[in-house]
Amino acid sequence: MNEPTIEVTQPTAPPPIGEIHIYAGRLDHDEATVERFTALLSPAERLLAKRRVTPELRRRAILSRGFLRAALGASLERAPVEITLNLGKHGKPFFLEPDDAALLDFNVTHSGDLWLCALTATGPVGIDIETPRDETDWNALVERYFSEAEGQAFAALPENRKKEAFFRTWVTKEAFLKARGSGLTTPLRDFDVEVNPDAPVALLAVRIPEEHVEAWWCLEVTGCGAPAVVAGRGTKPKVLLATLDPS
Repeated sequence: MNEPTIEVTQPTAPPPIGEIHIYAGRLDHDEATVERFTALLSPAERLLAKRRVTPELRRRAILSRGFLRAALGASLERAPVEITLNLGKHGKPFFLEPDDAALLDFNVTHSGDLWLCALTATGPVGIDIETPRDETDWNALVERYFSEAEGQAFAALPENRKKEAFFRTWVTKEAFLKARGSGLTTPLRDFDVEVNPDAPVALLAVRIPEEHVEAWWCLEVTGCGAPAVVAGRGTKPKVLLATLDPS
């Protein structure tokens, strides 16, 4: 089966059936941009950002939510400040307005200063990005979080491919869990994804009640500056990728 094409373009709004729009942004903009984005946030969002323990984390929280509002506003053809959001019990943002929720599903991820948002009208979606870190203890994390099949596949890789494979596997697993809306309440060992960095990302097996592997798709998102994967339920979509410019 051919992999869907990722087109780097400016998505139209809203996403048509069969498409996923991915917006990319950076969370390292200047204070003037932070002030402009703060004005877009609700009082609850501002309070949540204010509670972050460092100035860097507060800046990222404001820019992340501001970018989200900009992406949703573009897709719904409304002003970003008009979007009403809340957080689910697993921390996943959702629309307060049922009419908005009926039109669009979305998911957000960030790692360091890299930020992505996936939007679709075709069902649940999850996206994850992770900046690789050299100090990561691959073997300890694989033993704790990877399934037996994933651990065996990882152990068989050459040492010089393990860093790439680990983070690519991790974001695939996170994207699937985020699409399900369950977060880490679903054990990471309860399903298998592709570990080989030379093979397309994929969900290979699930051991979760009432879930079927063939119902899900995964797709690597390239050109984002770090390993990133988007996942969803149903037929693999066409993916459009665009960069958000805060100016």
